[in-house]
This record gives sequence, C-alpha cells and structure tokens, in this order.
Amino acid sequence: MSDAQPVTQDTVAPDKGTPEKGTPEKGTPEKGTPETVIAADLGGTFTKFGEVTADGTLVRTESEPTPVERGATGLVEWLAEQITSRASSAGVDRFGVAVPGIVDERRGVVVYAPNVGWKDLRLSELLQQLTGLDGTVTHDVRAGGRAEWRVGAGVGADNLMVVPIGTGVAAAVVVDGRMLVADGYAGEIGHIPVPAAGDTTCACGQIGCLETVASGPGLRKLYQARTGIELADVPSAEQLGTSAREGDKKVLRVVETAALALAQALRLGITLYGSERVVIGGGVSGLFDVFAPMVEKNLDQMMTFQRRPTLVRAQLGSRAGVVGAGLTAWEQRLGENQ
Repeated sequence: MSDAQPVTQDTVAPDKGTPEKGTPEKGTPEKGTPETVIAADLGGTFTKFGEVTADGTLVRTESEPTPVERGATGLVEWLAEQITSRASSAGVDRFGVAVPGIVDERRGVVVYAPNVGWKDLRLSELLQQLTGLDGTVTHDVRAGGRAEWRVGAGVGADNLMVVPIGTGVAAAVVVDGRMLVADGYAGEIGHIPVPAAGDTTCACGQIGCLETVASGPGLRKLYQARTGIELADVPSAEQLGTSAREGDKKVLRVVETAALALAQALRLGITLYGSERVVIGGGVSGLFDVFAPMVEKNLDQMMTFQRRPTLVRAQLGSRAGVVGAGLTAWEQRLGENQ
C-alpha cells in the first residue's frame, strides 16, 4: 500500500514545569510518586507524549516529530514502539492516545483520520496487540475537552462545551456530566452553517460553515477578501489581535464577523445542550479579550429562553490533548474496577 492510501484494519524535547494538575512536574519521578499512564496526542507534524496521573497531573512530557513519511501502517508501528519504550521505562501498564479525525471511542476505532491516512482502523486493538498493554483511543478535541472539564477551565460544570478554535473549529460537549460521543460524530460545530458566513464554500463541501470565517485560516481569508491583499501578506491571528486592540477598523470588522458567526453557532448548541459554560481554546483564544465580549454581546441579543452560558478562556493550552488522553485511559481503568 502506498503512503497516499488509507490504512484499514486489513492492512495493518522535554518540557518541564510545576507539579500542578495538567502541568508537568520537574525532573524524573522518584520512587513513591503516583502511578501514571502513558499518554500520546497524535498530530500531523508533532506527537506529544507524557505520563499522566489519575488526578490529571502531567508528570513529564516531550514532543517527537510525527513520521508521516513512514506511511499509514508504519505510523501505527511507530506509535506502538514509542508507547512500549516509554511504558517500559516508567513501569506503566496502560496507555491513552488522542487522534484527530472521527474517532469512535467506545469501539476504539478511528473511523477517518485523513491527515495520517487511517480509515475504519481498530487502533486501540492494534496498539494493545503490538504493545501488550491495555489502552484507549480518543478524539483529540474530546481529549482536550475532558482535560479542561476535569482539571482546567471547565471544573465544576456538568453541562459545558469546550471549543478549540485553530485550523478548524470543533467542540467537546458535556451534558449532565457525560461526554457526548455519538460513535465519533458529536461536536462538529465548525460545520454548522451560519448566516454570517454567507455563501462561502467550506472544505467539507457545504456552504457557509462556521469554520470558513471563525477558524484561524477563516479569519485570514476573510481579511484577505475585504482588503484585497495577497493571502501570504495577511497577518497571523496573533497579529490581527494586536491590530484589533489598537483599534484597526478593518481588523475589528473581520473579528466582529467571526464573533457573530460563533455566537450564531453557539446559540444552536446551547439550545440543544443547555450548556452553562463555554470554554474557548485553540490558537484563536489568543484573541479572547477582543473576541469574547463581541460573542457575549451577540448572544445577549439572540437568546430568549435559553440559559445564558459564561464564556471563559481555556487554561491548559497545548497540554490539554495529552492530559485528556491520559485521563481517558484512567477512566477506562477505573470503570473496569467498578
């Protein structure tokens, strides 16, 4: 099978911080430290690995380039090798892996992950066979959402949405203290058509998706369309945020459109799920101080009977995925012992 073909079931630097939940401890764990699981957050460019305790503490973490050049099958083997090596060094018997795409956690199946060429792959089963360890597979957004819910900005809320806004837009949705999965299809709010997006065509094939104007690339393309400059010359989301704070009217109008679009999508989500809190994460969360008040103003104007949620900024940043992958593995283990 060539690297371009999806693999199916038939084919088969250290970052140190303080010892808080979701944050790596300094140094190498000494004898008597809490038991951990190996966690991995698979990305198309880099994969983060770490050890996570049952209370969500990230004991240590490091990042490795993801060897997509090895092909889809080779990537499974590489991931198994990495998990095995780290588990052996740490004396750990369980792993949790977060994967982008559509992931059915209940069956441990990656339904579709185009960035790494996986389709209908029973990844959990394969990794368990290759490593000899017990483990779980989860979606990267739900992993990050679980981390924010358990040890981050969502603590104390039983009904919330965690919405990372970066290259795309998605949501981890918690209702009555339970994460919604729907065989891997829950939470794709980036593909809700919203009036503010107009007739813009989305990469998914639909027209007017939230993602076309409120994601990082969406913001930049919207700015390009309104200024006529080359896309390569469009400022980054961070630079747009700086310009917005300085009162740049062109940038403010772009951010206002994105905020309106997000509010329109959130109103639908809030109506369906009754969320009491919305946690905004991802790269665009760097604009939170500019963006959030606009979103809140629009929600105030749109909502009638719905519960008005509070909007808060995510706390865990790039650590959320690996922490959430570890917490998912711990939840499975604790469930087995009940």
